[in-house]
Amino acid sequence: MNSIEPSIKPKQLVSSLSVARKQIVEIAKAVAAESNIIIMDEPTAALSESEIKRLFAIIRSLREKNVTVIYISHRLDEIFEIGDYVTVMRDGRHIDTKPVAQVQNRSELIKMMIGKTLFEQYTPRRANVRIRSSRLKTSPTTG
Repeated sequence: MNSIEPSIKPKQLVSSLSVARKQIVEIAKAVAAESNIIIMDEPTAALSESEIKRLFAIIRSLREKNVTVIYISHRLDEIFEIGDYVTVMRDGRHIDTKPVAQVQNRSELIKMMIGKTLFEQYTPRRANVRIRSSRLKTSPTTG
């Protein structure tokens, strides 16, 4: 635990930790079990910016120790920041796997994810608006 996050004390109750620190404890458990692969599914969903930076530092240190991290995220900036390879799955099917360095930009990755460019096949609909005049009837109020 000390090598990953020294501020978390071994005897500290996990229930007293923040979401980010609970994730760090889980990572530490996987490292202690000498796991070669760690799967993280949307790990930054509930984290602050500083917690995300800390998580990315931990992921980078795991990479240096030859631990594979399968990082599942819809946050494309995170993929470009920490990913070595990107695999896109759509509707339960493998679409493509390639080095992140070979993905030219966000648009290419989005196209892989949804199967078309964002504006492809987009036809603006004409609004079908009918204007009706109506009369408002009022009745005297009693006080």
